[in-house]
Amino acid sequence: MINPAPTSFNEPNLPVIHPSVELSSPDRQQRGALFLIRSKAIIDLALLAFFFLTSSAAAEPILPALLLADLLFLIPYYRLVQQQARAAVWATYLSLGITLALVTWLLHVTASLLSYHVAWYFLLVLLAGLVLPRAETARIVAALGVTAYLIALLAEMTGLVPSSIPAFPQIWHVPLLYAVIMILGAASIALAVTRYIAAAEQQQESLTRLLGKNRRELVWGAVGKRVIGAQNLDQVLTVLMQAINQEINVESGSVLLREWDSHQLVFAKILRGQAQHFSSLRLRVGQGIAGWVAQTGQSVIIEDAAQDPRWYSGVDRVTGFTTRSILCVPLIAEVETIGVIELLNKFDGAFTTNDRELLEAIATQVANAP
Repeated sequence: MINPAPTSFNEPNLPVIHPSVELSSPDRQQRGALFLIRSKAIIDLALLAFFFLTSSAAAEPILPALLLADLLFLIPYYRLVQQQARAAVWATYLSLGITLALVTWLLHVTASLLSYHVAWYFLLVLLAGLVLPRAETARIVAALGVTAYLIALLAEMTGLVPSSIPAFPQIWHVPLLYAVIMILGAASIALAVTRYIAAAEQQQESLTRLLGKNRRELVWGAVGKRVIGAQNLDQVLTVLMQAINQEINVESGSVLLREWDSHQLVFAKILRGQAQHFSSLRLRVGQGIAGWVAQTGQSVIIEDAAQDPRWYSGVDRVTGFTTRSILCVPLIAEVETIGVIELLNKFDGAFTTNDRELLEAIATQVANAP
């Protein structure tokens, strides 16, 4: 096989094969956090307006102060959610913690610690499960709610704060009963939410696998038809780039083919890049992520390229590109690895197992092209 000079691919013309479906947990968390921000902003503003219009702020200044703190925290919270979903998780816990403090203090000042109003804690556990669909979320919020409630109850029982419980020494069994109800109720709801999330995640995983399998089969068949009609290697690689460009949304990518006499990899096709930057570049088999895949014949997903000891930064220095994440699969013809496909920096989240399996299906068709 004669390796062509590298060419750049920028415009797709492959017919639509199948839409990519990603059920991303960070995306769901981000949407849930944005919903929480909007809801809390409306509620906080409404309650603040009520306190100031009814002159209740002067009589009970702690509640407006907590509302203002919650409202002010929504500004950095919103920025964190917009920038990165992972930071939004802990910001959401903090925001829900402020809400729990608000609920606890409100129950205290309205003498409602021993009433059906404790159901607000249970509703917050349910809300947390909707906002952050993670197995541990409901447990954490339930534990925070129980802790806040018991602290408030003990503070009134010991006289640290003015008690809203009349004749407390004579009715000690009532706070004890409510404490038990609070613990068992929060634990039961957290368990139910956790089981529901686990079942939903299992169902989603099965659906994702099924969609991924169907997607691979459709792409595999469509690419195979185009490859059969290709007249030369450059057309084969163009079909490959078209399929990649359509199915996996990445910042850049390349096809590297193996030179058997020099045991080096050369850039044969570039996705969204200047081909002239790659014309003189060579990688030894075993050098960098691409070289490692060519040497071992194993696919790999790298979430943080700079932290991987196999990564070779020389290509970035020449091209001025910044590599963050990598998906690389081998091109195997019969039993020989003749090259690799390397994709860089997925736009919509991290590379997934479905991406890897899809790219392997495409690589199989191209590597065994006539």
